Amino acid sequence: MANIKIEKKGGSLWWLWALIALLIIGALIWFFVARNDHADRPVQTTAATQPNYVNNAPAAGDTNQQASAMASTDTKTGPITDLSTITASNDTSLVGRDVRLSHVPVGDGKIGDANFWIHDATGKKVYVVLNEVATPGTPTEGRVDVNKGSVIDLVGTIHAASEGAPKGAAAGSQTDPLPKGVAQYIYAQSAKVVS
Repeated sequence: MANIKIEKKGGSLWWLWALIALLIIGALIWFFVARNDHADRPVQTTAATQPNYVNNAPAAGDTNQQASAMASTDTKTGPITDLSTITASNDTSLVGRDVRLSHVPVGDGKIGDANFWIHDATGKKVYVVLNEVATPGTPTEGRVDVNKGSVIDLVGTIHAASEGAPKGAAAGSQTDPLPKGVAQYIYAQSAKVVS
């Protein structure tokens, strides 16, 4: 019989199987560790609640201005965004509240660019003193040219008329009287004519 030497060619791929096994073990470890990554964060166990917000804008065709005003004054926080809230209040209960009004018409009785009346849908009016710097020799008293019929956006604070006009306002000094019958007025820090 012939003596034939047969060489065994095995064992050269063992490293490939070891590498695949290490990759699988590494992937499993990563999967389980990543799943537990946020274990230190608290978990919400109750249903999330959202605060109840009052929509200050009257519904289309809403003729009940008093209901709209009452809805606006339910919360004592945040700026007043509905003019009827202010016109419904004859006393000084709103003094100190911030005001942020949009698209408000300037009405009759305009005194100047820094002092004017705004009207709500029912015709009730609120006096406004705008924080303006007087510009002598020009038809505009300051940076904003407010005219009867203008529509404005304004941001300000409600002040008691008993305190007088703010010092340095273009309206005059604190000794100048505000119009008769005014219990409170808006001291506007900014105004923008939108039309």
